[in-house]
Amino acid sequence: MSLRERFFGGEKNTVPQDVNKSAPETTINFIPTVIALVDYENIAREAAADGKIVDFAGLAELCRSCGKVAASFLFVPDHMTQDRWVREAYDQGFFVVSSPSRASLTVSVKQADTADTNMISIGRRFSDIIDGVVIVSNDRDFLTLVNDFKDKGKKIVLIHGAKVSPALREVVKLRFPVPVRNR
Repeated sequence: MSLRERFFGGEKNTVPQDVNKSAPETTINFIPTVIALVDYENIAREAAADGKIVDFAGLAELCRSCGKVAASFLFVPDHMTQDRWVREAYDQGFFVVSSPSRASLTVSVKQADTADTNMISIGRRFSDIIDGVVIVSNDRDFLTLVNDFKDKGKKIVLIHGAKVSPALREVVKLRFPVPVRNR
């Protein structure tokens, strides 16, 4: 069974050729439209601790296997936007969104990360016009977004590292490890 079938239950739409049904019916495979929301700093930190880096080609392919990707957003702290991997991510189809990092803000560490806030906001904006979301993070801050999608009957895929939040792991049933490679 393909990932797309696991994600959407192998749904198919059957369309009659004409009103009289004199012609055979045509089956159209349903291809879901999804968005991908990637919390780069969250997953990159864990990969770096293991001496690895995020494999953007593998990540893009994994996202595409979930359906037709309307948009892939990669949220990065503003101090990382000049790093060479940004071009690699862009070349794989990710829209790189710079978010102010905590270090550059005069806020307490307890406040929500700006990348997380931006990811949730964009996810909510798309939630009525897409079939599902692919969240790439370990962070429990996305539980509200996951629940919003579930309440609307949308599908959710979680791509995560080994240190994924237990609460997030429990709520999202379709999960995959982040593709990484050696430096």
